Amino acid sequence: MLLTGGGMCVPLDVQILTQRGWLTRDQLQNGDQTIGFNPATGHSEWTPVREVHVYDDVPLVRLSNKTWEATCTPYHRWSAAHWNRAPRAREPMERGADGRCSC
Repeated sequence: MLLTGGGMCVPLDVQILTQRGWLTRDQLQNGDQTIGFNPATGHSEWTPVREVHVYDDVPLVRLSNKTWEATCTPYHRWSAAHWNRAPRAREPMERGADGRCSC
């Protein structure tokens, strides 16, 4: 998951898998390697964190199916295979206790 700006965010308390282990956003450093999906190869690969943004007023939604769940902003991009059924509705979520989310 690449944490960049543009309103494609996850909650502040999300832990990110890096080569140094599971880290919170305040433990991340520029250059840390996190897992990302390369659509050209169809494989996950280590991807450098370029920057982390924090926004105070960004809505969150919960996306889910039978095997996967994520809380993120409505326009967060995710790579997914095409399925022949309608996607689930996005459910509005509350922000963290301090009302903020991380991008």
